[in-house]
Amino acid sequence: MKIDSLKEKIDLIEKAHERVRDHLRKSPDDLALKIVESQLGWLRGFVVSGSGDPEKIMKIQLAVLAAREIETLDFELAETLYEIQDTLNSMLSR
Repeated sequence: MKIDSLKEKIDLIEKAHERVRDHLRKSPDDLALKIVESQLGWLRGFVVSGSGDPEKIMKIQLAVLAAREIETLDFELAETLYEIQDTLNSMLSR
């Protein structure tokens, strides 16, 4: 699915962020979940405000974390993270 509108991007990020927070309530020491939560929080702020270091967007590795750590925990969340990463990659290639 191609994400075009700003609202769709924000909604997708918020959906993933909420699922990550749900998992963190159960596993508060999970480092991968903490990293994903941090990246999603930064990304949401960047998308909403348009401010922040654009170089940092290239360091976001949601797909790598999804493949290595999240798929076995929550496949649907992993799919959402892949979708977010695909959207980021499309933005960066423009």
